[in-house]
Amino acid sequence: MAGATWARAPAAHADGTLDVQILQTASALEAVAVATYGESTTARGLAGLAGPALSTMRTFVADSRRQHTAHLQAFQARTTAVDPSAKVQDAPHPTFQALLAGADLATPAALVDFAGLVEQATVDTYLRDLTQLTDAPSKALVAAVMAVAGQRLAVLRTVKALLAAGATQFVQVPLSLALLSGVPQAVVPAAFPASLHAVGPPERIAEPASGAVR
Repeated sequence: MAGATWARAPAAHADGTLDVQILQTASALEAVAVATYGESTTARGLAGLAGPALSTMRTFVADSRRQHTAHLQAFQARTTAVDPSAKVQDAPHPTFQALLAGADLATPAALVDFAGLVEQATVDTYLRDLTQLTDAPSKALVAAVMAVAGQRLAVLRTVKALLAAGATQFVQVPLSLALLSGVPQAVVPAAFPASLHAVGPPERIAEPASGAVR
């Protein structure tokens, strides 16, 4: 990934205004997220869990897939609201789709780690998008979706830390007070490792034209 240059791809031949390109690229990222949480994608990784951890993560995956589907549809609807002549983006973002296609998600840790990568990519991209959008309803939509993605990212970071600590008994909702007192201390700061969100590397932030309809 270090040598990737797609994030700064020129906007030549991309469809429409900057706002439209941002919404189309957001749609493309959401399409990748929907695929990431698909039943066929997550089946092998979830098979490595059992008991409450398995049922909890199955629910999380299903909820995440439903949310991402709704967000994809919302971005598509906003695209044509901004410009009735614009095309909606149905295709997944090519770079992140390639990463998904090449990922080995056969273990719970690998699945959670990749899902976290996708969620951080959406958070970081939408954070940057808020500085570039001019359409107020689009800004409100992107901000709302970013907040939900941030919540999922926090959950995935916590689950990742629990898996690394061999403490899958704590992967359950609700978590009883008796269990809560036994959560490893190293896991506690995992959801929010810094007081301010640390943006990922540039190659994991989708530039507006990178997922636009061409």
